[in-house]
Amino acid sequence: MNRSECRQKLTLSQILADPKNKDVSSKFFNFAFLMFLIPIGVLILVIQLDILSVQNAGILAVLLVNVIMGIYALTAYREEVSDWKGGLSEGKQN
Repeated sequence: MNRSECRQKLTLSQILADPKNKDVSSKFFNFAFLMFLIPIGVLILVIQLDILSVQNAGILAVLLVNVIMGIYALTAYREEVSDWKGGLSEGKQN
């Protein structure tokens, strides 16, 4: 097998449609949707209810985006650690 066969060009949609990547892509799109929906929803709600000024509501929205990104990173880290532990336990059995 030559190098050109090994390095076939894949599109993003082909990579995301791969059954091995379904879980990863669904988590990514769920968190991307939450990163869009929650900060904007809270921003509009806070402004409509006149709880905070527009500037402070914007700061709150930015903080919420950072919290959601942190939760996504923590989820990815926990998944990676569980993969490591699964690989270690399989290695001990062999």
